[in-house]
Amino acid sequence: MKNTLLLCLFCLSMTPHLAHAKAGLISFGGENIVPVVALPDDPRFQTQDGEFIDVGYIYKSVDILFLPLWNYDGRFAGMLSQQDLYIDLTPLEVTGLVLEAGVVLPKAPYLDFWHRIGGKIVFLLLCGSLALYVGQRMQKKAAYFSSLATGRERLKDILINK
Repeated sequence: MKNTLLLCLFCLSMTPHLAHAKAGLISFGGENIVPVVALPDDPRFQTQDGEFIDVGYIYKSVDILFLPLWNYDGRFAGMLSQQDLYIDLTPLEVTGLVLEAGVVLPKAPYLDFWHRIGGKIVFLLLCGSLALYVGQRMQKKAAYFSSLATGRERLKDILINK
């Protein structure tokens, strides 16, 4: 218990600047966007504000201890120069933009290995190593208890067999 408390206090003292960050120790539902296809910077792919659009993939993620465990609600979006802004696009609109630009839309998956599979592997390894550690600690505790009879059992044995 003491070690757990010290670990929590250490984590809190080391990360005071993360109080207003996007993700915490456990986060879910935050949207992330990754670029898929860079469209040419010409007037065909320009918004009314003068920003150029690229095709991106937006998804929501569940993270525990900064490890991505589950990704959901993935869809295409038009990426703008600012990372937080995007335009919702249907798959038909994305196909039209890609054909008009003369580029090839890559096949799925659009996320990198870490976000698709890597976080799950690391999380399972951490859980497995924690389970092994706890199991070994319980075996050590059980080894401290001797199979010898207690004082009360010895006294009963003496009184009954007398």
